[in-house]
Amino acid sequence: MKKLLIALLALWALPAFAADLPTKVRPFAALTTTPLMSPCSVAACTGFHVDVNIYGSGTGLNVLDLAQLNAFGTTPSLGVGYQYYDGQYWLGARADVGYDMMNGTGLNNLSGVQVVELGGNLFKALGVAPPQTTGFLSMLTSAIPTADIGVKERGKATGMAVGATLHYFLASAPVEIRGGYLNVNYGTTAVDPGTNVTIENIAWAGLAYHF
Repeated sequence: MKKLLIALLALWALPAFAADLPTKVRPFAALTTTPLMSPCSVAACTGFHVDVNIYGSGTGLNVLDLAQLNAFGTTPSLGVGYQYYDGQYWLGARADVGYDMMNGTGLNNLSGVQVVELGGNLFKALGVAPPQTTGFLSMLTSAIPTADIGVKERGKATGMAVGATLHYFLASAPVEIRGGYLNVNYGTTAVDPGTNVTIENIAWAGLAYHF
């Protein structure tokens, strides 16, 4: 009898107990995801990249005379690289391999470039506001400059390469436009048998896709 009374009391109290329970289930915290690729910008860009470039090798830096600019060949190339850029300082390295297209000089062979890039946002580093420009000039003033030093191979010749690059980031995309100049000195070694070319002046441009 005593057990029956306890059971009845429990059944009588159950609805009141249930009424005190929260009526809504607390939602789970929203899951946060990290995008697979973070767009690079003038503010920061650190990581690996793959490149496609084209080099024009000539006797001098004369962009108004394409025959002179490409006197020693036009070289499409593919490359990889890595850089650290925190919005102020830039430290990077890249390497690529290309094929010198025939351009009337007999220089038609594989080539390679390996350089270290040092530079950064000069306006920010110096605490100076960048100039207000429009059109093509705004692209130049917002580009990140680097000084480049390394080596270049052409056929059996290897030379010291020095130059500079401008790095321009597309808005909201992991793509960068690059353009620069390299001077390569092969010493006394000709870049191809039967020629006396020992110095190259190279103007180049390319696209880099950042991961």
